[in-house]
Amino acid sequence: MTRYDDVPYDDRPITLSHPDRLLAIGRLFALPTASVDEARVLELGCGTGANLLPVAALYPRSRCVGLDLQDSPMDASRALARDLDLTNLELRQGDLTEEGDLGTHDVVVAHGLYSWVPPHTAQVLLERILGAL
Repeated sequence: MTRYDDVPYDDRPITLSHPDRLLAIGRLFALPTASVDEARVLELGCGTGANLLPVAALYPRSRCVGLDLQDSPMDASRALARDLDLTNLELRQGDLTEEGDLGTHDVVVAHGLYSWVPPHTAQVLLERILGAL
């Protein structure tokens, strides 16, 4: 168990990071954007997965992947995703500084993560986000 495991994080959907909103902002800046219906969404530091689960449910043709250092908080969301047959949601445990290829995504969310990690990890986070977009 790491120190990270000591304090549970009360997780819930973050409306400011919803792919529909982020893609709309991209369109306002004339950036090429995917359709939210089929968007590939990556959330780094996804916690329980509570932010991604509603996106996966609302957009069944999307592909949602969450990565978090801690594994057990995602168990309830994994079970709910199985019960709802959300085959478009993958919640993975891993360290973003050690994780292999994150794939290519239309939206990358890292709500709060940058300010919670040490400087070296913050730099890796930015590099990983750039590489995943």
